[in-house]
Amino acid sequence: MDAVFEGADSTWLIVDWKTGRLRVPVDQLSVYVHAWAASQGVPTGAVRAAYVYVSAPGGLVEELSPADLLPLEAITRLLAPSTRP
Repeated sequence: MDAVFEGADSTWLIVDWKTGRLRVPVDQLSVYVHAWAASQGVPTGAVRAAYVYVSAPGGLVEELSPADLLPLEAITRLLAPSTRP
């Protein structure tokens, strides 16, 4: 999480600056959104998230919609230890 901005409407915007390739997976921002919402005691719908690709000509901002973010249950499954032998 590179920066967090509070909006006048009590929402939050998490920004992650990227210097490498474009179109990174949304998993990282999904984790940030859930963690920030929990730490602030707000619903995840009050937290927006965007990647800023600084190496793109003129910069490129990609704000993810709530539908783009992984739900907490999916993140939990991804982080759970494998049950394979």
